[in-house]
Amino acid sequence: MIGSPEVEGGGGEVAAGLEVLRAGGRGRSVDEMIRQADQYWTQADAGGHVGAVGPGMEQARTIEGHFRRIAPSWLGGHGVHAKQDA
Repeated sequence: MIGSPEVEGGGGEVAAGLEVLRAGGRGRSVDEMIRQADQYWTQADAGGHVGAVGPGMEQARTIEGHFRRIAPSWLGGHGVHAKQDA
């Protein structure tokens, strides 16, 4: 499993990303999923890599539209169509 502690690099940020996808599977909207990911990234200081917070947020904004388009297909439509803020 990708989030396993046995997989190098499979720790905090990978686990947080998987939790964002699980949240979508539990019915959270794409907007809520993005807010959750942003909150984790900024509050955890990019897993201790403080200098990566800003560049990581810039990268996230660059791929956000693509995530919004494909997230529903990953989750089989479970809840991610609901409550899209914008």
